[in-house]
Amino acid sequence: MMRMTVVFSLLMIFFLTGCTQKEIVLPQSEKEVSIRFSQTVSLSQQGISIQFSELVDDSRCPAGVACIWEGEVTVKLQIRISDREPEIAILGLSPRPEVAQSYEAGGHTFTLKEVNPYPVHGKTTRLKDYSVVVEIQ
Repeated sequence: MMRMTVVFSLLMIFFLTGCTQKEIVLPQSEKEVSIRFSQTVSLSQQGISIQFSELVDDSRCPAGVACIWEGEVTVKLQIRISDREPEIAILGLSPRPEVAQSYEAGGHTFTLKEVNPYPVHGKTTRLKDYSVVVEIQ
């Protein structure tokens, strides 16, 4: 009975810690941050937090395929400055000029630099494997 209780307790700890949203606090000097899908990154001294909340679209031409155009990728970020309500930024990497790559909030500019991994022909990427690199100025 004791063994069963220990196993049950360990399983509960595993599930509870595995389901929490991870928040990473970075030093103030950090200018580019890498954020995994559904993760929140905070620059505490600047009062900034950014969450990669949604992969809106990924139509980039996969590696190993010849495409007519390179495609584009669009993500949704939630940006919170201090105690304000979070702002939603839809940013993309695209050859089309109407797709915004940068967003301004609270006197800072947030620029999408990368969305990883790059698609590969014949390979499905799970949402949890995506990450973005955002430059903050």
